[in-house]
Amino acid sequence: MTTLIFFAEPERQDARQITLDQDWTGTEWRLSRDRAGTGAEIEREVGDDDVIELVLEDGTTLFLTADQLADYGYRPSRFGAGIEIGPWLQAPDAPSRDGVGAWALRSLRLWRNPAGLVMHTAAGTLQDRILGQRLGWYRFGDQAQAVERLDRGVPGSVDPALLLIHGTLSSTAGSFGGLLSGTSLHGLRELYGERIYGFEHRTLTDSPLANALALAEGLPADLTVDVVTHSRGGLVAELLVRAADRDLDGAGGGDLEGLVVRA
Repeated sequence: MTTLIFFAEPERQDARQITLDQDWTGTEWRLSRDRAGTGAEIEREVGDDDVIELVLEDGTTLFLTADQLADYGYRPSRFGAGIEIGPWLQAPDAPSRDGVGAWALRSLRLWRNPAGLVMHTAAGTLQDRILGQRLGWYRFGDQAQAVERLDRGVPGSVDPALLLIHGTLSSTAGSFGGLLSGTSLHGLRELYGERIYGFEHRTLTDSPLANALALAEGLPADLTVDVVTHSRGGLVAELLVRAADRDLDGAGGGDLEGLVVRA
């Protein structure tokens, strides 16, 4: 069992019960930003088969189990032996992709076994179906069709490439279908030729850190890329940019894991 420690808004600290049907029930707390003041401290035990759902202010939803909390930078709390779920996915003084609040958490939901385990499994099945059972790097052509799977990652080139990172519960075609068609695609072809790549990845059950690490493994070190993201894809890209900035500054060698631990 893992103890979660978080701070809820006082008027909502009693939590809201969620019932999807007779087998799907959960509990939701609205998280407080003022944990040192009016925030009410809550402690809850989480079992191995329970699922934690984190809802960001921008609507992004993340499903994870207790042993995945470290992937999001959460560590044992200074308030006790449990893990503190703060109001941010990272340090609030770090600049975010959409300004203040883009990485802020709105609420926490706890789904208990067996409903939690079923939800986690269902989330994985759903996102794989949306991705068309595709994971990893693909080269994209007309009408956002994946024309080639790149098992060895993006090929090296002296010319810049376009990298597309899709959003939550989506795919490259789902997030960029309009961009990869018609006159928009014609303009992109003039700039990038055949060097238009999409990174298909799980967004509900894998952390942005895990996505960023997998993405980085498929990029040549000397390749120049222009990156277009949608929704949660911006979180993945931001991790890459921050790691690259630290590499250039000589402060960490571009280590993504070290970057998140520090946050």
